[in-house]
Amino acid sequence: MNPAYEWDDAPKNLEHRFLTEDIPYGMVPMEDLGRIVGVKTPLTTAIIELSQRMLRRDLRKSARTLQNLGLGQKTLAEILELVNEKNIFS
Repeated sequence: MNPAYEWDDAPKNLEHRFLTEDIPYGMVPMEDLGRIVGVKTPLTTAIIELSQRMLRRDLRKSARTLQNLGLGQKTLAEILELVNEKNIFS
């Protein structure tokens, strides 16, 4: 047996934040942003879809979307202007 596997901190079940938080609050907004900028996100979409089926619930229902962040009707240029104006990354 490989000693590296003796201290496994992996989730014990599917009800774990890796799925219940990272999908709706990370991957769903990235998928949304991809739509706005014209970037296809087939793998992100597939992970979201598979996770929903494994958990047997709609993770998009309570997700952080560009719409509920007030950005749903904005263009890419408007979103970039907001990011630069607020200087959120510095």
